[in-house]
Amino acid sequence: MEYSYEKSKMVQVCRILQDEGLFDGFGHVTWRVDENEILSTPKMPPGFATVEDIIHHDLEGNKLQGDKPLNGEQPLHLAIYQARSDVRCIIHYHPPAVIALSVVGKEVVPVCNEGAYFYEGTPIYDDSSLLITMEKGHAVANALGDKNTVLLRGHGAIVVGDMMEKVCRLAVSLEKNAQIQIMAETVGTPKLHSVEEAKTLKSVEESEGGLQRFWAYYENKLKF
Repeated sequence: MEYSYEKSKMVQVCRILQDEGLFDGFGHVTWRVDENEILSTPKMPPGFATVEDIIHHDLEGNKLQGDKPLNGEQPLHLAIYQARSDVRCIIHYHPPAVIALSVVGKEVVPVCNEGAYFYEGTPIYDDSSLLITMEKGHAVANALGDKNTVLLRGHGAIVVGDMMEKVCRLAVSLEKNAQIQIMAETVGTPKLHSVEEAKTLKSVEESEGGLQRFWAYYENKLKF
């Protein structure tokens, strides 16, 4: 099967995020396998998707392989890929603590080590509607800019990057930091990581060893 390794990795990501309570009946993962070609989870609960379910399509949304329907919010993926040549993977999901921050207009800020990924900011797209048109997709891409994360007010978040494992980690870390941020704000004023601290931590966490350790933990956790 064409791109069988990439499709298997996408299925693993979906199951990890479901196991962590970050995917339910909704959410989606896409992976750019070529400049103008994308793999996408279909319109179904992502944690139940199999390798055979993954859809192969071009950058305009035209199917090249796959029988299942595309996600209704596929325009957001297409628009981001069109705007960002550096992005190879996108996850859209609905993490509750992140949503809680978005509805009060607060970005996720680095209050713990996992938040180091987000020291450059997590802009908020101030629209809670579904992203089912290219117009809205381009608006989200503009809100994302050159960052790795954009929050969608009352809706969820989008994380992007150049590696599937790294973007999976962003998805997990964003929600964990948001939870700690909310807890800290109930008892006082959080002291944020400095830019220097965040940069140092990020370089360690994004190293090959750091990423492998993260992936090995979550991959093996699925087996128990």
